Amino acid sequence: MAPLPVGSRPHHILVWGATGFTGRLIVEYLHANYPLDADGGSAAQPPLRWALAGRNEERLRAVKRDLGLPPGLPHLIADSHDEASLEAMSGQADVVITTVGPYLKYGTILVEACARAGTHLCDLTGESLWVEEIIEKFDKVAQSTGAKIVPSCGFDSIPADMGTFMIADHLKRVHNTETVEVTYHPGKFSSGAPSGGTVASLMGIVEAAWEGGAKVRNQLNDPYLLVPSDQRPTYSNPSTGGGFGYDAAARGWTAPFVFAGHDSKIVHRSNALLHYGPLRYRECMLFGGRVLGLVPALCVAAALNVAAALLFLPPTRALLRRALPKAGDGPTQEQRDSGFFWVNLEGKGADGTRVAGVVGSDHGDCGYKETAKMLSECAVTLALDGARLPARGGVLTTASAMGAPLLERLRARGMTFTVETVAPGGGSGAAAASADGSKKEL
Repeated sequence: MAPLPVGSRPHHILVWGATGFTGRLIVEYLHANYPLDADGGSAAQPPLRWALAGRNEERLRAVKRDLGLPPGLPHLIADSHDEASLEAMSGQADVVITTVGPYLKYGTILVEACARAGTHLCDLTGESLWVEEIIEKFDKVAQSTGAKIVPSCGFDSIPADMGTFMIADHLKRVHNTETVEVTYHPGKFSSGAPSGGTVASLMGIVEAAWEGGAKVRNQLNDPYLLVPSDQRPTYSNPSTGGGFGYDAAARGWTAPFVFAGHDSKIVHRSNALLHYGPLRYRECMLFGGRVLGLVPALCVAAALNVAAALLFLPPTRALLRRALPKAGDGPTQEQRDSGFFWVNLEGKGADGTRVAGVVGSDHGDCGYKETAKMLSECAVTLALDGARLPARGGVLTTASAMGAPLLERLRARGMTFTVETVAPGGGSGAAAASADGSKKEL
């Protein structure tokens, strides 16, 4: 039987993977911000009906008990490898949040089910190869049903993707010019250890790179991997460099940033769908000062290269797998609550206009507490703001699927997204002002 139309289904949102480390954080966030009454009905305004989903009945009941959730909160049972159960589950909600990774291993069947049912889906993947796979397999299916399949709705890649969207929107709306450059520099941030799920996803990416040889490694290094072949840039100097070196304009040394490889692919897909302009996107760490910045930039670059080598080689990878967090592990609540992150963005228009932006939050760590907020608000935007969203379906990005309505929701929940035109005479190293007027530096 065909699923009910979106908007007429029993639930606005289903949290798939609610018993995992990150899934529980999503449930905590929804419970705190979109409460339910004792019967599991919405006590929020506007009403938001949400429910849990997982493969183990006892663990789902334990989550409801441990988090003090209403006993009437619905929960559904399904299995990541059971196509029929995922089809049935996806037809029960307008939006599915999935935290069940690695997505290369557990995500594909669910994407297919949602794409065919016209169900919106958002996830936390940083697995570029998987995103390419679901674009190839399900983009046209989702277009035909109107399903918005939106990967990377956490720290990778909302600050990069929505930050670039904010810069490009400002340049177009205020200055009527295309965007030709965006640079992303992480500023101050504090976060705890990765969760077991994050480690598993990272191991999956590295194993794919090892097994796939040069072809897969070239794909991982290609910033335009997720851009349709007929829209790949032909303009000069399109690279997304972000390695070790001295940036004279910013007056500091740069080093690679671990999220840059995936972020750049998401940003360029957004540009392909939204047409910002002949965009050159660069994401890297910046350490100010010709002398003072050299040593920390060199140390970061060296440490990342050593870590990459240890992860890439099977013997050392096996040793690291034993030492790194396991499924269910993650940073403590104190680490999550005390964390923060800030990102500085600089943009340039085709007419030479320069703008500066800031994305960040002092309300929690980037990888878990604020990621739970970002992912949850993506789902709420898809569920409640449909009339304001682009009509397109497909395998999209946060910027191309939700754009301004998502920015509004994230700002309303305490995240900073600010942009301003740099004063005449400002260069690419101009200070980026945050909401309180201060510059967020390393």
